[in-house]
Amino acid sequence: MGDAGFFKGTSADQDSRFSNKEKKLLKSMSFPSEFDQKVDMKKVNLDVIKPWISNRITELLGFEDEVVIDYTCSLLEEKDQDPKRMQINLTGFLESKTQAFLSELWNLLLSAQNSVGGIPTEFIEQKKQELRRKQTQEDERRNQRDSVMDTIRQKKTEEFDALQEAKKRSSRFVSGALSVMTEVKMTKDTADRLHAADTDPDPDHLHVAADTIIAMIITMAAESVTMTDREAAEEEKEEETVEVEAEVQATDQTSPRQ
Repeated sequence: MGDAGFFKGTSADQDSRFSNKEKKLLKSMSFPSEFDQKVDMKKVNLDVIKPWISNRITELLGFEDEVVIDYTCSLLEEKDQDPKRMQINLTGFLESKTQAFLSELWNLLLSAQNSVGGIPTEFIEQKKQELRRKQTQEDERRNQRDSVMDTIRQKKTEEFDALQEAKKRSSRFVSGALSVMTEVKMTKDTADRLHAADTDPDPDHLHVAADTIIAMIITMAAESVTMTDREAAEEEKEEETVEVEAEVQATDQTSPRQ
C-alpha cells in the first residue's frame, strides 16, 4: 500500500514517477523550433481559436470527437501552456498527426498574440479573401442581371420601333386601298359616261386603268404579306422576352441573400 498516497489527491505533477516519465519522453522526442517561443494567452482570443481546433481535429480524425476537442481546448485554458507537454498529452488521441496539429495551433497562437484583437493574421486574411470572393460573386450576378435587363430593354425598343413601322405600313395600306377604290370609281365613271354617250370606250385607256389597279392590288398584297411576317416575328420576340424575364426572376430568387 506504499502507493496509496497518490490516490489520496496527489497530482501527476507531484508524483515523481509521472514527472520522470514525462522528462524521459521530452528528451526522447523531437519538437518544432516554434515550440521554444512562449505564448501569452491573455493576448489571444480563444473564441476564434476554438472553432479552428474543432474543425482541424475533425479533419484529422475523420469524425467529430467532442472529448478530444474539449480536452484540447482545456489545455489552452491552463495557467501555463507548454506545447511540448501538450504534444505528449494529445499523442494518445491524434497519434502520428499530433505534432503537425500542435505545430499549426502554436503558430496560430504566436500570430494571435501579436495581432490586434488577439486574432491570428491568417484568419484575418482568410476573412478578407472570403469577403472579396463574395463581392466578386455579387458583382458577377449584378453584371448578369444588368446584361439580361439590357437585352430586355433592347427587345422592348425593337418591338416599339416595329410597332411604329407596322402603323406606318398600315397607314400606307389604307391609303393604297383608297387609291385603288378611287381609280376603280374613276374608271367606272368613265365607262358609264361613254356608255351613256353611246360611244365605245377606248381599249387603251381601259387597259391602262386595269394595269394601274392590278399594280396597286399587287403592292397591297405584298405589303399585307410583309405585315403578316412582321407580326409573326414580333410574337416570337415577345415570347423570347417573356423567357428572358423569367430567367431574370429565377436568377434573383436563387441568389444568396447577403
